[in-house]
Amino acid sequence: MKAAAPLFLTRRQAGIGRRILVTLGVVAAVRLLYFIPLPGVSLEAVATIFSRYLSVQPRGLFDIAALLHVGMLRNCCLFSLGIFPYLQACVLGQLIVYVMPGGASRARFAGDCRQRRTIVLFLTVALSLVQGAMAARLLAHVSHVSGVNLVFFPAGFFDAAAALSLTAGVLVQLALAGIIQRFGIGHGAAIIFGSEIFIRLVIALDQVSIAVAQAALPWRAAVVFALILLTFVLLARAVTKFSVPVTLCTAAQKSFAVCLRPEWAGVWPVLAAEFLAGFFQPASLPRYLATVSVLVAALTVFYAKIMFGTRHVCEQVLTYRGHSPRRERGPREQAFNRAVRIVLGVSLPFLVIVYFLPLLVMQKLQVPALAAGLLGPFGLLMLIGVWLDARGQLMFYRKISRSAEPVWQCVLAGPAAFEAELAVQVLQEQGLAPCLKSAHFHWGLPWNSDCSYEVFVPQFQAPAASAALAELRRQRCAAE
Repeated sequence: MKAAAPLFLTRRQAGIGRRILVTLGVVAAVRLLYFIPLPGVSLEAVATIFSRYLSVQPRGLFDIAALLHVGMLRNCCLFSLGIFPYLQACVLGQLIVYVMPGGASRARFAGDCRQRRTIVLFLTVALSLVQGAMAARLLAHVSHVSGVNLVFFPAGFFDAAAALSLTAGVLVQLALAGIIQRFGIGHGAAIIFGSEIFIRLVIALDQVSIAVAQAALPWRAAVVFALILLTFVLLARAVTKFSVPVTLCTAAQKSFAVCLRPEWAGVWPVLAAEFLAGFFQPASLPRYLATVSVLVAALTVFYAKIMFGTRHVCEQVLTYRGHSPRRERGPREQAFNRAVRIVLGVSLPFLVIVYFLPLLVMQKLQVPALAAGLLGPFGLLMLIGVWLDARGQLMFYRKISRSAEPVWQCVLAGPAAFEAELAVQVLQEQGLAPCLKSAHFHWGLPWNSDCSYEVFVPQFQAPAASAALAELRRQRCAAE
């Protein structure tokens, strides 16, 4: 747990209207920047290829959405990689924390936001360069297969230019995401990624309506698909909000609860299972379903061990004399492990559904692939997570803007939910008025990879809050 650098928030800065305008302005700027073409690519050739091979084209108003849609080859723009390399870098960074030798080293690294962000930034640049080079090779392959001259730069020069340009596009998006995080509402990367999914949603619904109008999709199948979408949204919302509380106590024997959630693992076990399943290539569909189900289950359990089994997380939950008052006979870890098993029992079947539902809808109802993808890991599930996080921040800023205190000061900032919840409980015991602000990309990023928790108190209470948190840190050092 680390004390935050002096960070102040006034009622004027917490104004919801201004922050919403900043968020919408940055999102609009990001979408408009997708019009910048990739150097060395002929846009006329790209349009020719898509008009030749794309079966269902958006029309009218949705042509604009199609232009703004992110895709590796849809418009061959500077931002074609999106912000996905950054998400992958966050996952790799968390894996690095897990494999680091020595529990104390892992704990220090996991709690050091600056060091974590530096590592993630280097990983983002490396992944962007590799994926940019792969995208350049893919464009060259498409140009060769289609017979359309997509690239007018020499091969080697184009590969280097494309990799550097796409990497620059990722870094620009990260900078804009930082503006949202600081001056807007919501997790910056989540908002930008969610805007892409929203555009995809608009195009997918347009494709379904066109397919129904052209009798390529029966209207009954469209109605069934709409009902499946509605049911999936309700199920995903319930699973996202589901939590298992673990009751603990502070050093003053005041009980409080920390909550474990299924969405902390993200959808990455599904993506890893899909990648690994490609190497097995089962001969029959039942074997394929069984193989992927086993892989999703194994990877979800493995990820739970990474998140909940490291020394750093156990210290957060089980130190400060934390225990479950209702289970004095057994060790303190039993209640925590029981909660982990409940979370796994919810997340395992749900992630299997997320993987197979798009495939079944596409096969049984003949729904366009883009529309069926809304039920997948990067579809409506992400939008639900983005909305829940943004709504939580709206409530935080509403409370600050309506309070009688003119200035609030941040007394704690870090990536761990347990530490922030414990700090809020301790400050409340001291008669203070803490307010917790959290920013997390639900389902898109694993817990404790790129999330921030900030505890604010009125400025006149900041010295007392800092002293209470310093005593809490002293108790933790003594416990270790």
